Amino acid sequence: MDLSKVRISLSPKVSWQRIEDKIIVVNTEERKMHILAESGTDIWECLTTPKSIDEVVALISKEYEVDVSCARRDIQDFIVTLKDKNLVIFK
Repeated sequence: MDLSKVRISLSPKVSWQRIEDKIIVVNTEERKMHILAESGTDIWECLTTPKSIDEVVALISKEYEVDVSCARRDIQDFIVTLKDKNLVIFK
């Protein structure tokens, strides 16, 4: 999936809270809970305001000091998973 032309943001149908080093996300419509840990929490918090994949990759790769192309692949896979679970939306 090509995310280069979309803005990614949290779905309005989710409620979430950071508890220590994890983020608990509940899809209030489906009543399903998801737990994010490690870099997933940082990606999630990046998306509290709509961002492009390029913006997310830049922030995360800088934070973790990883190769941008490797970060892009992993972050894109993670974001697509979030989308499949109706936790984020693409505009």
